[in-house]
Amino acid sequence: MTEYLSNDFLQLNSCGRQELFDKDRTMCRENGRPDYHILYIVSGKCYAKAADEQLVLTQGQMLLFRPHERQQYTFYKRDKTVSCYIHFSGTGCEQLLRELDLDRRVTDVGNSHMLEQAFIEMRDEYRLAKPYKKQVCAGLLLRFLACAARNTKYNSDNISVHYSKRMDNVCSHMRKHYKTAQSVEFYAKMCSLSVDRFYHVFKQSVGVSPKQFMLQAKVDVARDLLCNTDFDIAEISDMVGIADRNYFSRLIKNYTGHTPSYFRT
Repeated sequence: MTEYLSNDFLQLNSCGRQELFDKDRTMCRENGRPDYHILYIVSGKCYAKAADEQLVLTQGQMLLFRPHERQQYTFYKRDKTVSCYIHFSGTGCEQLLRELDLDRRVTDVGNSHMLEQAFIEMRDEYRLAKPYKKQVCAGLLLRFLACAARNTKYNSDNISVHYSKRMDNVCSHMRKHYKTAQSVEFYAKMCSLSVDRFYHVFKQSVGVSPKQFMLQAKVDVARDLLCNTDFDIAEISDMVGIADRNYFSRLIKNYTGHTPSYFRT
């Protein structure tokens, strides 16, 4: 089992998806495994025992076993369970799980297309013997865990995945049309939400207000133009839709900590 130990920050040891429809199945490892083990319940149920606690996991929940912990869990045919398993190791596992708030025995991560796609890509890469498989799998595992953490955050803030997709579309529109200052009402209508509800969901999903995000989009483009083109500062101000030169300079300074001329040196 030494192959399951790693001095790398993160290493995927194995993963797979099981459709447990044909018979009852029980797994019991008295001494666990030397690596970390996650069970993600896509649908159905899992009956587990951990630290003398009886657990029933349902759709969208994730079960975590740490190295050398006793593992006991059962899937019953009647539940028609679909389960994903992941075994991983590395020096950064505990830190990563803690930072992502996934270090609990059971975490409600929900179901989303993003999470399922992240797992499928990781599983498919693991099955193949492509160059740099180890490094790519580690990256895809990190992506899966980050997606799970994001889902958990959305669930705790009562933001549905459906709403989060709408906010992603709004952010894409803002970045694409950075020069045009659309109103909050415009984006609320785009999402079929009231202005107050849109503002609340956007800020919880993205972390800043719609106005702040729109300004950040302008600053990102302006900074790129300042660094990589010969347009003068006044031209760049016009290009990002800001007519007031003094306001443009203050905006760049507020968001970057530097004046526009700093990026020309």
